Amino acid sequence: MEIGLEIEIEVRDKNGKLIEKLNKKADSFVLNFIKALRGLVYGHMVNLSVTLIDTGGVARPYPRLYSEGRDLISVNAPADDANYGIWIGYGTTPVSPEDYTLNSKAPTTDFSYNTSTVEDVVYDSSGGTFRVVRTFTNISGATKTISEIALVFHEYDKTPADRYFMIARDILPETGVYVPDGGTITVRYVISVVF
Repeated sequence: MEIGLEIEIEVRDKNGKLIEKLNKKADSFVLNFIKALRGLVYGHMVNLSVTLIDTGGVARPYPRLYSEGRDLISVNAPADDANYGIWIGYGTTPVSPEDYTLNSKAPTTDFSYNTSTVEDVVYDSSGGTFRVVRTFTNISGATKTISEIALVFHEYDKTPADRYFMIARDILPETGVYVPDGGTITVRYVISVVF
């Protein structure tokens, strides 16, 4: 079995006209991904946790284990919630396995973060695929260059506070992707398993 990750990006102007399309193999998953996978599989079976670095740079046990049940995780961020789901940014620092946040995350004063969704799995005898999708609208008043993207999951429960962990980070081609004022950028992380 093989796990794959690809990126699909579409940029549209304020009238919805497609002005750029990019498909590429992803540079990521980062170390948090494999540790989180181990934590989910091993931790839930034997009540142990691993250590992940959250988006604030703090080492945290994962998953948090409670006598009344387990934490829930999600990348399905609602509109205007820029804490998790897909992120976009302006940084150009090469991807490192130890990355835990973007180099320069695009603020909500530059882009509105629309809903981050997870599509259904499509599969056949050779494997399966699903996409995590988010569209961002440039509200900055100027053209912006997006050069990095990330996938961040949300771990939540009643107490203590919610936590966020980046599991994938990618740098776009050298010149980045230009998003005009009023335009949109749609980012899709395509996760696949080949049997």
